[in-house]
Amino acid sequence: MIPLQNKVTIVTGSSRGIGAATAILLARAGANVVINYHNSGKEALNVLSEVEGLGRRGKVIQADVRNPENVKKMVDQTASEFGKVDILVSNANMSFAIKPFMEMSWEEFFHKLNNELSSAFHLCQAVVPHMEKQGEEKSC
Repeated sequence: MIPLQNKVTIVTGSSRGIGAATAILLARAGANVVINYHNSGKEALNVLSEVEGLGRRGKVIQADVRNPENVKKMVDQTASEFGKVDILVSNANMSFAIKPFMEMSWEEFFHKLNNELSSAFHLCQAVVPHMEKQGEEKSC
């Protein structure tokens, strides 16, 4: 038995790095994967190719997860295309000032925290209603 057979996952920031590796790992475990990117479209298509090479369905969706409207469109498009959303991986990395912590201002640090927390908040608000409709125990 394949552990995630027919599960549908959204992995934000999955065109590169940890997100790409996560998307491919989920596909290996049997899941269909939505590959989200903001600026790295070519890389997202490479991840899609790997997902499909594993015999899974995939879809690339460009969305800025800092934007609640973009998030809602991505989640609704996923549910429309795949019929459900089972798993959400909020992985998108927000840029920030690269400097030693003791040289960073609160405003620089807050910018990253605010962007990442608000994106996770809006993602969960968009995904949970779809999960609840499925009538299964889900987590975000």
